[in-house]
Amino acid sequence: EASKLNYLSNRLQYQKICFFRAVQLFNDGMYNEAIPFLNKSIDVNIKNELWYEANYWRGEAYYQVNNYDNALFSYKNLQLNSPLYYKSLYSKAYCYLKQENYYNSIESFLQAVKYCNDPMVLHDIYVRTGDSYFQLGKYQSAAEFFNKSIVVGGFQSDYATYQKSTSYLLLEDYNNAIESFQDVLNDFPNSNYIDDAIFDLGNLYILTQNFEHAISSFSR
Repeated sequence: EASKLNYLSNRLQYQKICFFRAVQLFNDGMYNEAIPFLNKSIDVNIKNELWYEANYWRGEAYYQVNNYDNALFSYKNLQLNSPLYYKSLYSKAYCYLKQENYYNSIESFLQAVKYCNDPMVLHDIYVRTGDSYFQLGKYQSAAEFFNKSIVVGGFQSDYATYQKSTSYLLLEDYNNAIESFQDVLNDFPNSNYIDDAIFDLGNLYILTQNFEHAISSFSR
């Protein structure tokens, strides 16, 4: 009995040592070096809290080295409806987005919204959800999510406004497209998207036979 307890104690100690070494390497940005230690910790196969933590961090490490399949495999080992599961949804959504699996990215981003308390992360979730809908050709939904990101506010607001404008343009909703392109010009005068917005707005005025405004737009 005592030898069994010693054996279990040694395994738990080994699991812990490998885990904390992996986290140390992860925090130093050494993701490839962290993964083998996380594997060793997980392979002890004692399904305690540390085992789930190791799976979460292995998922994060694999994500950082662009190994999205293995990241998703690790996230799938997390207990449903646990704090770690909720924490993983944002990264999981990004894995699907990077794989161009847009339906799953939308589903995971929208799940992540429910547990997000950080306005900057929420802003990013809405932008990436808009991107996913845009890639699927669902421009109405794309415009709605780009708009949600603009309302929350954040560093991608100029991009979101430009993409919202383009979504309206592709929907042939020209009035909203014109208004939205003008928002890019007025609200974000130093944006990298200014030149594109001027060009698109000018072409849109030509398309709607508003030639005076077209000349004015191209003359900016």
